[in-house]
Amino acid sequence: MQLSQGRTLLSLTVFLACVTGAMAQTDYPVRPLKIISPTAPGGPNDTISRIIGQKLGDAWGRSVLIENRPGANGLIGSDAAAKSPADGYTLLMANDASLTMLPHAHRSLPYNPEVDFRPVTMVIQSVMALIVHSSVPAGSLAELVSLAKSKPGEVSYGTGLFTPHIMVERLSAQAGIKLLHVPYKGAGPSAAALLAGQVNMTLDALTSYVPHIGKGRFRVLAVTGTRREAILPEVPTLGELGYEGHDAGVWLCLVVPARTPAVIIGKLNGEITRILRLPEVQERLKALGSESIPSTPDYALVFIRNESEKWGKVIRDTGARVD
Repeated sequence: MQLSQGRTLLSLTVFLACVTGAMAQTDYPVRPLKIISPTAPGGPNDTISRIIGQKLGDAWGRSVLIENRPGANGLIGSDAAAKSPADGYTLLMANDASLTMLPHAHRSLPYNPEVDFRPVTMVIQSVMALIVHSSVPAGSLAELVSLAKSKPGEVSYGTGLFTPHIMVERLSAQAGIKLLHVPYKGAGPSAAALLAGQVNMTLDALTSYVPHIGKGRFRVLAVTGTRREAILPEVPTLGELGYEGHDAGVWLCLVVPARTPAVIIGKLNGEITRILRLPEVQERLKALGSESIPSTPDYALVFIRNESEKWGKVIRDTGARVD
């Protein structure tokens, strides 16, 4: 009789736990959320996290904290997100490097993107721009290449993440030049260094530099992508200049820890894709040189896998490593 009562009590406990869990998912969110930006304040990752966080907070009546965790090419913030509770209250504004490049370039990555994360939605894509400080005596990419060839290893370039680093190394190999790499803890510090003339050039997301266009602090020599940018119609693409394989730019994707319930991922996807389709959000992103690309979680998953395969080959070919 006591055994039967024990089984009944255990079954009731399990049932109540399941009901409580289901109710928690149904009522979600009941407390503040957090978006981890794995870069320093001031860069596109941080800026776009704040745009979405504000709108999401307004819609759900819950505050959304943006937590900057810069360092190690986004690895520190990404690892923190991977180890967070899978309850839908912690999201990662992941960049292309943390999901598709570092797994191939890092010798001991502490997280596995395919195992530890589940996508919520793609967020934005942005072309990259080849930019030189105004003091650099080069008005075109051809002149920059000539300058670099005359001073091997002396022309410096700054990067805040691994994507610009691998893109510059690829371009350097194509042009037959050797440059000096200066790493920073995010796109914001990297852009500040370029604007201050602390480095000679960069190849980075155009987003960080849009507010400074026309102020005479730098020159844009080329952009990635398949077509010229509307805000810089006079600037050619790298493809036009004979450098193939630079059709892509940078992108961001919101992800959550892998065991986050599907119903919560669905709620996040529905609300965030709605936000990304708002005309005022699209206009704000466009002014930053970015384009919103809301998607389903499944589309984002396939996209990330394809990008990982593509960049894995590039990293193997260039031999680029991050320790």
